[in-house]
Amino acid sequence: MSDLIENNIKSVRERIAKAAEKIGRREDDILLVAVSKMQPLEKIYQAYQAGVENFGENRVQDLILKISESRVDPKWHMVGHLQSNKINKVIGNVEMIQSVDSMNLLEKLAINGEERGVTSRVLLQVNTSGEDSKFGFQQENVFTACELVENLSHLEIHGLMTIGPFTDDKSRIVKSFTSLRNLSEELNRYSSAKIKMNYLSMGMTGDFEIAIGEGSNLVRIGTAIFGPRI
Repeated sequence: MSDLIENNIKSVRERIAKAAEKIGRREDDILLVAVSKMQPLEKIYQAYQAGVENFGENRVQDLILKISESRVDPKWHMVGHLQSNKINKVIGNVEMIQSVDSMNLLEKLAINGEERGVTSRVLLQVNTSGEDSKFGFQQENVFTACELVENLSHLEIHGLMTIGPFTDDKSRIVKSFTSLRNLSEELNRYSSAKIKMNYLSMGMTGDFEIAIGEGSNLVRIGTAIFGPRI
């Protein structure tokens, strides 16, 4: 099993490198986050030993359980929808919260962070596909969210995240990713100490090469590394 995961990671990195090379970038320019949703700790250990340092979880309860029971100390990312009543379990335990999708969540992260003396690094999740099934800010509301954060303490925006549409239509996928890249470039003109467009998080197992081609520098890969969820 360890050889399988190691080989999967090698294959994913090779694919990242090829996609990056096409646009004049390097594999090292792209941050790989292994999404370990519903995967056992043993597989996480194997991926960690194969050189993966960043892992993403979708559910708070799974994230906290894995952090508490893990015998290694990787960088954890919250990549799934975060309910405001579970903020206190996440703050201070993760490298980054990639799925901040509402003004209310921003405000509560700031309040909780101030109480605990912890600054959260977050990405704003944007619904660029227009699908009702997806969480995320509407693009026209992202500037308002950034203005809000400028006036909040213990909170920093480090970029944007989106989930591409679930379709085989490549043109729709490209459109979704291009929209986020354009938004990131526009926001970058107004960067500040609290608003930084360091990361463009888009691309998963089925579409990460397209995402890299459209400017992604953070990909969230699960199945291509770990195999099907158990």
